[in-house]
Amino acid sequence: MPRSATYRRVNDQTDQQLLSEYAANGSEEAFAVLVRRCLDLVYSSALRMVTDRHLAEDVTQAVFTALAHNAGKLRHSRVLSGWLYRTARNQAAMAVRSEVRRHTREEEAASMHLGRGAAG
Repeated sequence: MPRSATYRRVNDQTDQQLLSEYAANGSEEAFAVLVRRCLDLVYSSALRMVTDRHLAEDVTQAVFTALAHNAGKLRHSRVLSGWLYRTARNQAAMAVRSEVRRHTREEEAASMHLGRGAAG
């Protein structure tokens, strides 16, 4: 089947059908269509939570990586958008915590460096 026909066929499928096709056959086309459909939902949810575009992109990538890894468990789930939103929220919370810890460590390192400079 020509590639354009494959894309047309997967575009006509529901999210659950696409997820099932990806889980069962590893269909990259099905997963690509699913990502394209859900990208705005995931990215906008992440951006509202982390308020940084680059961090929101990282969160979005983590969500779709989790989707790829959990596709087999989720293919019978009724509401994929709810799972994506909840996963985006959890990934965003982890990213924010990580950023806060990183910022704290950087401040501690900077103050230790300043303290040594003043004593030396």
